[in-house]
Amino acid sequence: MDINKIKQKLNSNPEFNAASKRLAELHQELQAAQREHTASEASLQGSWATTGYNDDKARAVIERRDIASVDSLREVELRDRERVTLLERAIEMQSQTVNQLHSEISGAICRDLRAEHAKLADAIAEAALQLREANRQETSFRHQLAAIGVETGTLPLMAFLDYETGDEPGCALNYYLGNRKAA
Repeated sequence: MDINKIKQKLNSNPEFNAASKRLAELHQELQAAQREHTASEASLQGSWATTGYNDDKARAVIERRDIASVDSLREVELRDRERVTLLERAIEMQSQTVNQLHSEISGAICRDLRAEHAKLADAIAEAALQLREANRQETSFRHQLAAIGVETGTLPLMAFLDYETGDEPGCALNYYLGNRKAA
């Protein structure tokens, strides 16, 4: 197995790369939009901080200024907030696309490597069977000693597997071996 070739296959898919690039761009756009929203929110709050929104409009009327300048602060803040919300949703959607493409590519890689993985799984299954047999022999040895009255407490216990069933505690060796057949 050449891990670099596998990595290249994962990273050379044009659709995945384009989707990942767009996701990164959306994150950058979100950061910029959040900065803009923070600034527009601060401007809006600053104009209301001492007098309130209606007082600002009244002051604009007194000074013969267009009240649109007061309204525009609120519109800018609303627009900036909406942009942040839209970008957050776009990132969620694009993340799903990237994850889906990544899963598809990974699935194809795993299908290509199934035979190689099967060899490794076979070796593990063989070792597990050997461990089970060795454990049974060690258990039988202890039982034989106990049957003639020898206390085996000073011998290190090598019970990787359950004495009665031959299954690995908490792992179910037979279940694992069954899964190997499916690999």
